[in-house]
Amino acid sequence: MFRLDILVPDNISDDAPLNDGTFDLDSLDKLELAICIEEEFGVAVRSEEESRIAFNSIASLADFIHVQTRIGQARQLSAAGTPASGILGWLPAGTLARKSIA
Repeated sequence: MFRLDILVPDNISDDAPLNDGTFDLDSLDKLELAICIEEEFGVAVRSEEESRIAFNSIASLADFIHVQTRIGQARQLSAAGTPASGILGWLPAGTLARKSIA
């Protein structure tokens, strides 16, 4: 999708913006990427705010996937009867995590 045949992954910085610069993703590109992320990681971008945060840069996208994956794991543990005190300690902290849990 990112034409890695013409881009060298080692030359892409973590804070590389997805909206302009090397990638310059438009809304259709972001939709395609969101579908790939959901298929690969089971993580869905559910709102415009999540989209804005997640698709800001490579690093923000990686953080979004990490946070959503951990939240999903916590929900599974909670459904399986694991006490909340055992789950909350390893959940990610931060604005995105707090909004996603709510």
